[in-house]
Amino acid sequence: WTLDGICSTRSAYHVQFQGCYGRFRPNLIWKAHTENKCKFFAWILVQNKILTADNLQLRNWPHQDHCVMCNRPLESGLHLCLLCPLAKDIWNLVLTWEHFDVQLIQPQVQPTEIHAWWEEAAAAIPRQRRRHFNKVVIYTMWNI
Repeated sequence: WTLDGICSTRSAYHVQFQGCYGRFRPNLIWKAHTENKCKFFAWILVQNKILTADNLQLRNWPHQDHCVMCNRPLESGLHLCLLCPLAKDIWNLVLTWEHFDVQLIQPQVQPTEIHAWWEEAAAAIPRQRRRHFNKVVIYTMWNI
């Protein structure tokens, strides 16, 4: 499991926990220059713990059967922040204002998780602008 082929405690732990935890890079959130409450919101959103209609449904709590902004499918964090037509319009405006490629919000394959979209979009940004991009993502999701 190491490049040099030598077994170590670190490599043993790496093998033991391979696939046991998510691969999302939390530095996208925690190193962004945003307020802590926005970082915490982004972290909870990425973990899919926001109390959107899909999570309310799992708890048998009262909820809307559709997205209240577009009257389409059941509201989820992914739908609310990325897939809703209103959210797409907001993203197009924000990314244009910040001089980022608007195609970041419209990947080739429709995202199934926010963190997968975020990592793919951040990888397309030059390294020196990535921290700013992460800040824009966090604030945009917070405001949506």
